[in-house]
Amino acid sequence: MISTLIDGLISLALGIWMLLLGFKVVTISSDPEKSIVWHQKWGLFMKIAGPLVTLWGAYNFVRAL
Repeated sequence: MISTLIDGLISLALGIWMLLLGFKVVTISSDPEKSIVWHQKWGLFMKIAGPLVTLWGAYNFVRAL
């Protein structure tokens, strides 16, 4: 039960971090050139996978309660 709770929290945090990266709220590097290249390569994936991981984490968290 506690492991599902921790798994849910980690997934929830990872999903939120992916969303923030996907929508350029936070950057992966302090170098703007590298950030642009990274976002062109991974931005769309983060925008799609971020909400899915967040929902999975929220589901696991609620299920563990």
